[in-house]
Amino acid sequence: MNTTKELLAELDRQLVARQYTVKGRQLVRGVCTTLLSVQGRTLKATIRRGIDHVRGIHAHGGMSMGNLKSHMRWARRLEGLMEGDESIWYRIKPGPTYHLSRHYANVLDNFRSILGDRPFDRSSLTAAGLFFDWLIGRGIKRIGSLTPELMLEYVAKIRSTSKGNGVNRVRSNLKRLAAFLVGKALVPATCLHAISLPVRCRHRLLPAFTPTELHSLTQEFESRQDGYGRRNLAVFRIAASTGMRVGDIVGLTFRDIDWSAGEIRCVQSKTGVPVRCPLMHDVGEALRDYILNFRPKCGSDRIFVTSMTPIRPLASTAMTAAFARAMKSCGIEKSAYDGKSLHAMRRTVGRDLVTAGVPLPTVQQILGHSSVRATSRYVALDAHGLRSCALGLDGIEPAEGGAR
Repeated sequence: MNTTKELLAELDRQLVARQYTVKGRQLVRGVCTTLLSVQGRTLKATIRRGIDHVRGIHAHGGMSMGNLKSHMRWARRLEGLMEGDESIWYRIKPGPTYHLSRHYANVLDNFRSILGDRPFDRSSLTAAGLFFDWLIGRGIKRIGSLTPELMLEYVAKIRSTSKGNGVNRVRSNLKRLAAFLVGKALVPATCLHAISLPVRCRHRLLPAFTPTELHSLTQEFESRQDGYGRRNLAVFRIAASTGMRVGDIVGLTFRDIDWSAGEIRCVQSKTGVPVRCPLMHDVGEALRDYILNFRPKCGSDRIFVTSMTPIRPLASTAMTAAFARAMKSCGIEKSAYDGKSLHAMRRTVGRDLVTAGVPLPTVQQILGHSSVRATSRYVALDAHGLRSCALGLDGIEPAEGGAR
């Protein structure tokens, strides 16, 4: 294959052979056409130029990270087609490692027979296999020897290693398995009752930005005077003043801004709770500047759109990536899962409100939390308030022989 036309023809044959739907073939053809739109001296050079082209679109907010990864994946497949390598079409994920006896394998096969092929069904089957493997390691050779104490012991083991609400996802899968075993009269009903209640999860306290970091980020967003920079500044101003989630900010329409009342009104996509936030002066100025002077003309009712063609509503992932680049420019260190992202602006606003003495129910209404329990986490970010609650050591005598 030496020409783009031949490569696309071979791609179509491969898609038909792999039973892609008509719509699926159209989507793939569109992605690959974009990758092959910038001609190079050779076909491989064309694909390389196409990769640089889509990376540039993503860098300017015109493509989400998920869409970029899709383009990169199909670029690798196009190169594989040129070289006759079909191994890149499918990525084989390693399955869970567990070794079952004949008895437990039969029980697992019976459990599989009542399940479908949905992700939740596959998750339940994996959880059952891992649980059976653990039972074998504990010396339980028959499922009839299962006790409620063993169920609770396994859940406690999962809780010690899981993050967030992972233990309750495992517990939900085990409940499904236990209901099956009870229905088959293989174990007593107390095994199901033992794991019926949810487990309290450990939640890691994620950070908020310091005043110095906020100042650096503000200067970084204010430094760019083009449409890309003015748009990002408006998004940053809204996040810093209201604590709105990035998905709700990029989803704002012109109807959500009440200029006469000085309010931003929207319904949160996550909770469905309506919120009304004050339109601060600096936020209003940033919005007005972007809308009147820099926003590309298009028919979308969304306020925030891409800065490069094709013009379309801005994706939240594109704004998250832009914020990450701004942090890097400011020298703010970031590592995986450390919580330093655009969403940390929400925690920063919550912390500042709590530090200012705003009652928790009021903070709950401002941030649109469905319960005050979610809002109470921000108390832990108020170092000054926590310090004032700490008990002094006056009047406490050291133990005999202890250091003074």
